[in-house]
Amino acid sequence: MMYAALSEEAAAATADAVRAWSDLMMAWSALATTPTPDGALERWSALLEAGARAQQASARAAALAGAGARFAATPFGVTGMFAAAPPPASGAAASPGASAQAAARTTMNSGFQSLAKPLGRADDLTRIKGVGAKMQAKLNALGVFHFWQLASMSKDAAARLDTALSAGGRVARDSWIAQARRLAEDVPA
Repeated sequence: MMYAALSEEAAAATADAVRAWSDLMMAWSALATTPTPDGALERWSALLEAGARAQQASARAAALAGAGARFAATPFGVTGMFAAAPPPASGAAASPGASAQAAARTTMNSGFQSLAKPLGRADDLTRIKGVGAKMQAKLNALGVFHFWQLASMSKDAAARLDTALSAGGRVARDSWIAQARRLAEDVPA
């Protein structure tokens, strides 16, 4: 099944939801490390507020995305699962690799979070061992712009990604998913 690409407003709302869930995780962490009972009450309050904000942000993102997206919980918050549609034609001729990219997106669709464009600023994927500038360009063409996208992949989706990139097993061999999980934790919200 193919999911529609997000509108700019829906993509921004999804990014807000991801940040809200990240804030909730930080509130849990702060509560867990509270040294005194007096501080715990204040941190519980902050936790409840963060939870409410995360739920509201997720509901808004889901409403803006409409029926063309479904949302899934990941260790990095609630994110949308989409297959990026090719950009609409603007009168210019399509690039020669456009049909190959569209075919790769279709192949990877099941269980993969692809975006039409980055949510905010794209992550520097070259920080992952085995990803150079050319590989990053290929990942971007397939709708991968953020560490959390790679970190939330299943093994099957990673195998499809490896095939779509013609990476010869590099995704598994260089542990891209594990590397992306560590790097995603360091990305500021």
